[in-house]
Order: sequence, then structure tokens, then C-alpha cells
Amino acid sequence: MSKPPVSARDAALAALREGLPVEVAAERAGRSASTVRTWIRRGHRDPSGEFGEFVVEPPVEGEGAMSREELEGHLTDVIRRKGSVAAMALWVKLHAQEGAPVDEFSEFDPC
Repeated sequence: MSKPPVSARDAALAALREGLPVEVAAERAGRSASTVRTWIRRGHRDPSGEFGEFVVEPPVEGEGAMSREELEGHLTDVIRRKGSVAAMALWVKLHAQEGAPVDEFSEFDPC
């Protein structure tokens, strides 16, 4: 496997260093989550090799305020892995247009 392009590599590393899920890191890098997981595995196998920088220590819990991107990454992870309706409702509220009323259940309104 060849070294990933610098822009994809940097984007994935930045997201991982922020503590975001692999899926978010992959999305930012324009790669699949399995590709980023492969980079991480190769880094663990050979920390001094070309993928060694993918061995990222997770940020300390509670260190600083959570960014909106970090929150959205965690929400997306919970929605996809657990199907959390509460997380879906919060995601909808976060993505509502400014000033537009949010009706999370409008799809159930009679026609």
C-alpha cells in the first residue's frame, strides 16, 4: 500500500487528534472508514514506519469545550451505531435553518 496523499492524510490525522470517530476522520479525508482503520493498524504494527503517526492518543476526557464538529461526530456515531432517536432529534435541531421552526415529527402529519 502506498502512502496516502498528504491532504487526505492530514485531514484524517487532524480529525483523529481531535478525538473524532474514525468514520468522521474518513469522511474528512475523502476515504472509507476501513482505509483509515488500515492506516491505524499499520501504524500500530510499525510506529516508526510511514503510518506511525496514525497511532494517536485520544484526548483526555473533559479537556476543554467540545466543538460543534466534535459533538456532531459523536452524534453521528451514536445515531449510526445505536439508532438513538434522542441523538437524531438533537441532530435535526442542530441542522435547522436559523429562525425556521423545527418540527421533528412533521413527516407523520396527515397529508
